[in-house]
Amino acid sequence: MAFTNVNLGVEYMRQGAYEKALAKFNRAVKADPKYALTYNMLGILYQLLEDPELAEKNFKQSLKLEADDPSALNNYGQFLCKQDRRIEAEESFLAAAGNPFYATPELAYTNAGSCAYLHEDVEVAEKYFQRGLSVNPEMPLALSQMAQITFERGELAVARDYLNRYLEVASHTPKTLWLGIRIERKFDDLDKLASYSMLLKNKYPDSLEAELFRISDEYSRSAKLAVDEKKTSPAPKKTETRSSSPLASTHSFADNNSGLLSEVDLSLYPVYLEERDLLGPE
Repeated sequence: MAFTNVNLGVEYMRQGAYEKALAKFNRAVKADPKYALTYNMLGILYQLLEDPELAEKNFKQSLKLEADDPSALNNYGQFLCKQDRRIEAEESFLAAAGNPFYATPELAYTNAGSCAYLHEDVEVAEKYFQRGLSVNPEMPLALSQMAQITFERGELAVARDYLNRYLEVASHTPKTLWLGIRIERKFDDLDKLASYSMLLKNKYPDSLEAELFRISDEYSRSAKLAVDEKKTSPAPKKTETRSSSPLASTHSFADNNSGLLSEVDLSLYPVYLEERDLLGPE
């Protein structure tokens, strides 16, 4: 009875019918108060209901009943990471990954990497993404995150390879499209750039990444116009006063170094790793 109610509750939760899900989970608790999975799912549900106190209470109860359950450890790790308790989260993820009976340890390693990345520890994040990929070379989130990390380091060919590997096993998201756009701009591949741009604008027009693309596109157009105007404008006459002026010297320096004289590079924008990128229950 508890098993059936938990499964029904999970299905309601997936549909966003949280009240019905809660009712099913409560029935499961009444049917079998020692069924650990019920509390694991209640922890997730209370996260969705934005009640961290009850979420943690239920995760802890699940782990009290089954301390080595990798699914509960992984889900509790997500919760801890979102509460900015990174060290505890990492311990929970690694405990899950270290369970020899866990069918998908790459899930926990990838979550550990995502949590580290969310807290701006790129070196540790990369270590965990690589560990996840060593277990499963087709782990989509680990591949897309490694594409992002290597792009930020300027390893363009490596970033492109990771992104292509990602696309072999998963579909584009706004983030991967925006990353692909920035990569192909560097390679000056106009065909791929046009394809990624069109897909981002048409499929995800209201996304943050689409807005970033529009901003960068406007800057690019302005920069090109400025360069074209500079090429067609007659050179100013040099005078002794102008050439010796500190203001003229500063202006010349700005012309030579301003980003507006080339394509504006938005690759330095922070990566907005959203909480939903932490992988949920299998």
